[in-house]
Amino acid sequence: MVLRMPGSGAQPIPHVLVDETGLYVKALVQAPPATHLLACSELMTWPEYVKLWSKTLGVPAVFERFTLDDMDKLGPGGFGIEIGEMHAYAMEFGYWGGDPSIVLPADLGLEGRTTSVEDYIKREDWSELLARP
Repeated sequence: MVLRMPGSGAQPIPHVLVDETGLYVKALVQAPPATHLLACSELMTWPEYVKLWSKTLGVPAVFERFTLDDMDKLGPGGFGIEIGEMHAYAMEFGYWGGDPSIVLPADLGLEGRTTSVEDYIKREDWSELLARP
């Protein structure tokens, strides 16, 4: 299995489950005004994610760099380049653009209350993806 993304993959990316949104909303409602929360279960680089995914599922996997031109070819009508540029921005400036006001879930007392990336990988059904040639 290969995960290809633009850039080195060295910047941490937030991983979040949408069904846990309520935890973050509640924490923000109870937080001081103007709190800027990066709602995520974990921050992890793409190479770290691939290594964890591979270890958890017992499936060989690697991270490879992808160019913006490669991304552009994957999505018609500018969609591919748009997604590619979004990932390239995150790799260059960090997912949150270096905003120093960002707080993480642990700062609002949510540490350990969300699903870990490893637990997410374990509970998902990967059979369709793994069946592809």
